[in-house]
Amino acid sequence: VSGDLLSVVAATVIWLQQLSHRGHLRRILSVPKMRFSAHDVSLREFTIGAPEGISVLAPFEAEAALPDGLDR
Repeated sequence: VSGDLLSVVAATVIWLQQLSHRGHLRRILSVPKMRFSAHDVSLREFTIGAPEGISVLAPFEAEAALPDGLDR
C-alpha cells in the first residue's frame, strides 16, 4: 500500500446513484475503478432493508428494474 493517503483513498471508487422509476426509488451501484484487481463494471441495483441491511442484486436481476434509456 502506498504511503500517499490520496492513493489509498482512491484505490477503489464506488459510485452510488438513485433514481425514481414508476413511483419507486431505485438505488444503483457501480465500481468504475478498483486498483490491482479486475472488477465488474456492470450496474447493479441494491436494496437497504431490515434486518439484512444492504443487498446487492445480481446484474440480471437489476436489468429488469432499470428504466429504458439508462446505460447498462
